Amino acid sequence: LQEPQLGGAKHAASQSFAQQILAAAENYLPDDCDQVLSMALALLPLTEVVNEVLTPVLLEVGQRWHDGNFTIAQERLVTSSVRKQVSGVVDTYNRIANGPLVVLATLSGERHELGILMCALLASSKGLRCQYLGPDLPAPDIAIFTERVGAAAVALSLVSNENMPQSVDELHSLARLLPQSIEIWVGGLATREIRIEQLPPRCRVLPDYPAFERQVEVLAGRA
Repeated sequence: LQEPQLGGAKHAASQSFAQQILAAAENYLPDDCDQVLSMALALLPLTEVVNEVLTPVLLEVGQRWHDGNFTIAQERLVTSSVRKQVSGVVDTYNRIANGPLVVLATLSGERHELGILMCALLASSKGLRCQYLGPDLPAPDIAIFTERVGAAAVALSLVSNENMPQSVDELHSLARLLPQSIEIWVGGLATREIRIEQLPPRCRVLPDYPAFERQVEVLAGRA
């Protein structure tokens, strides 16, 4: 789930928060990073936080690490803060949510979890109950959990192209194991490399956050 680079942020507030997060990472200031993220989550619409703060920042951090301009520790400073702050907001929304239940996870071998965690943030903010299982789960475990908790849908993120053959196999396994009444949503950067005919017919591909939000609103409207 990829959005424009940092320079494409539309609003001055989003741009300011993004720059402050990067500055905190540059200067090894985890508490500052936490504080800025907390303020952004409290003051901006969550769609704006996801699309104009978090996603561009994470892309920029990844690029700086790739180019040798950020250490692994600096990259982890940001990702750990995002995980902590976003998870806290999702937990808060879940306490008052009364909509359909969605299970969110990644499949075996897929360790990139921040995209699907941000999906949990968007879904919970719209009243859906979100059960976030985290990364790297085998399809049978996801299927058993999803059915036992009475979920209406399971959302999965595919990011690593090198893991794609295994992920496609697991999606077919998941589709066989889950009742037809439970929707399967699939998003993430790696979905751009998948041909639709490779996926089980019941999988709904949501290529970006706006598409995910639209599907969330459809599901929420059925409650």
